Amino acid sequence: MAITFLLTADWQIGMRPRFLDERSAEYHRIRLDAAQRAIAYAKVRRVDFVLLAGDTFDHPLVPDALIEEVVQILAAAELPVYVLPGNHDPLRPGEVWDRAEWRNAPPNVHLCRTTDEIELPGGAVLCPCPLTQKRSAEDPTQSIRRRTPGDERIRIGLAHGSLDRLGGKENFPIASDRVERAGLDFLALGDWHGLTIQGRTAFPGTHETTSFADREPGNVLFVTLESGAEPQIDVSPVGRLRWHSLNRHLADLTDVEALEAEIQALGPIPDLVLHVKPSLGSGLTSEGRARLKAIKERLAPAYHLQWDQDDEVPADVEMPAGLLMDVAATLFDAGEEDALALLRRLVAKEQAR
Repeated sequence: MAITFLLTADWQIGMRPRFLDERSAEYHRIRLDAAQRAIAYAKVRRVDFVLLAGDTFDHPLVPDALIEEVVQILAAAELPVYVLPGNHDPLRPGEVWDRAEWRNAPPNVHLCRTTDEIELPGGAVLCPCPLTQKRSAEDPTQSIRRRTPGDERIRIGLAHGSLDRLGGKENFPIASDRVERAGLDFLALGDWHGLTIQGRTAFPGTHETTSFADREPGNVLFVTLESGAEPQIDVSPVGRLRWHSLNRHLADLTDVEALEAEIQALGPIPDLVLHVKPSLGSGLTSEGRARLKAIKERLAPAYHLQWDQDDEVPADVEMPAGLLMDVAATLFDAGEEDALALLRRLVAKEQAR
C-alpha cells in the first residue's frame, strides 16, 4: 500500500509586513496565488489528500473575505484537505474557525478539531494535534498514542511547533524522536518557515516568503509513503517573491561588478524584495560610484527596494574650479582634515546625482 499527499503550512494569510503596508492588498493576493498554485499542483499530481499543518491564517482577526477566499481555494482541490489550527490561528471559541465562511466549508475540507485519529484515503490514519493557544511549553504531539501491536496502517502525525533542539526554550517544543516513540511513518509539521527534512519528519516551510530571515521558503512537499519503505519527498516551489539582504563592502570597481552579478543571479527584478547595504570604501573611484548608481536605478522595478548606503570619502574627487576649490585649499592649509573630508563627500554626492 502506498499513498501520496501534499504537505503545506504557514500560509499566514492576512499578514502585513510593516514596510509593505502600502502594498498590503497586493501582498495578500500574492500569498493567495501561491496557495492556489499549491492546490493546483496537488490536483495535477493526483494526490490522495492535502495536509495543511497550521497557521493558515496570520491572526484571528483576518477579514471575512480572506477566509472565504481560502475556503474557495481548498474547495477547488476536489480531494480531501485536512487543516490543523496553529498558534497564529488557534482553535478558540468565536475566532477564525467559528466564522460563517469557515462553518460553510464544503465536505472535502476538514478542520482537525480534536486529537482523535482520522481515517485517511488509502487506508492510512492521521494523528492530528490541534493547538488551542498561542504559546505553550508543552509538546503538542504528546497526544499521539503509540502504535498498537498488529496495526499495519500508515500512521501520519500532524502538528505545529518547533523541534526541541534548544532544551525546552521553544514555543510548542516537539520531541525530535516522536516518530520513533509513537511508531509513526511520518510526522508532518508546521511553524518553521524554512524547508527542513529530517528522516521521517519534515517542515515544508511557508509557501510564500515572509521575511529576510526565512531559509529555503516558498515550497510545498509531495510525500509518498509505503509500508516498510523510506519516505519519498519531492520539493516543489510555489512562491513568487524572493527576499534578499545584501550587506557588501565595495572597495573598488571589481566589488561593484561582483554585486551587480549577484543581483542579476537573483532572478526577475519585479519579484525581488531587496535590502541592499553597500559600504563604499574611500578607494572606490567615480567610475565605480557611477556604476553603483546605475545598478540602483535598474532596481527601480523591484517589488520593494531598501537601499542603505554607507558612503566613505572617495579618493579621486576633484574640486571644481572656483569658490569650492578655494575653500578646499584653505581647509587643507589649515589642517582641517575632517572638514575637508566632509566637503569632498558632499561634492561626490552631488556629482553622482
